[in-house]
Amino acid sequence: MFSSAIFRPSRPLGDIVETIWDLDIADGAAARSFTLRALPTPYPLMSVHYRASMRAVGRLTSGSYRHIAFGIQTEAVTRQASGPLGVVMVRFKPEAAARIMGYEMNTFAGNHVALGDVFGATEMSLLEEMLAEAKSAAERVARIEAFLLRHTRTDEVHPAVRLAVRCLQTDPRTSVTRLARQLDISERHLSRRFHTMVGASPKQFARVVRLVESLRLRRCGTTWADIAAACGFTDQAHMIKDYRSMAGIPPEAFTRAALAANHPLNGELGESGFYNTFAV
Repeated sequence: MFSSAIFRPSRPLGDIVETIWDLDIADGAAARSFTLRALPTPYPLMSVHYRASMRAVGRLTSGSYRHIAFGIQTEAVTRQASGPLGVVMVRFKPEAAARIMGYEMNTFAGNHVALGDVFGATEMSLLEEMLAEAKSAAERVARIEAFLLRHTRTDEVHPAVRLAVRCLQTDPRTSVTRLARQLDISERHLSRRFHTMVGASPKQFARVVRLVESLRLRRCGTTWADIAAACGFTDQAHMIKDYRSMAGIPPEAFTRAALAANHPLNGELGESGFYNTFAV
C-alpha cells in the first residue's frame, strides 16, 4: 500500500543534510486517509511532492503546498494528502540550510516558503518531473541530491555558530553567556550570527531542542520526572507549559497519541531523524 525509505546523505552533502525521507503512497484513497503529525523541530526541512499536494494545518501556518521549505518550527503541525502521495523530504543541519536556500534562515523561521520562490518555478517543475519518472526511492534520492549539489553555495558556516548548535543539541541547558565564553565571542555577536544562520536565537533553538528530545526520551520509556531533569526544564510544570505553548496540548496527551498510533511507519520514524513525526 505504501513505500517508505529513509536515507543518510551521500558524502558531498554530509555537512549540510541530516536525513532524506522518500514516501510513496500511489493509491489515492489510502493517501487521503494518511495523516502526519509533528512536534516542533529545530531542523529546517525541504519537501518536494511529485503527485498530489499536501495540506498543513497548524495554529500559525496552514495551507496546501507541493514544493516547500520550512525553517525552524515552533508549533505542532498536522499534514494530510489530497490524493496519491509521492514526496521526498530533506532534513537539513540547522546551521547549514542557508548554503542551499541562499537566504538568511530567519526568513524561513515559522514559515512555509515556496521553493519556486527560492529556485525558480522552472527548476521546480523539472525536478518534480524527474522525481515522477524515477523508478525507485534510491533513484529519487539520487536526483534530489544532484539538485541540492547544483544549488550548494560555497559559503562556509561560521565556526562559532556550528559549535553553538552542537553544544545546544548536546545540552540545551547551556546559556548564551556560557556559550559565548566557551567560543571566545561576545554574546551579542554570537546571538546575531546564530539568528541569521539558524533562524532563531540560541534560547529559542534550545527550547525547541528540549521539546523534541523529551519526545525521544519518552519513546524510550523514560519517566517524565527524569525527562524534565535531563532536558533542562526547571520542573515538570515548566515542561508542560512549553508543550502547551508550542504543541497546543500537554506532553502526556501528545506522546500517548504518538505511542498509540499503530501505523507501520512509526517504528521506522521513531528510529530516524524524523522521530518528532508520527503517522495515523
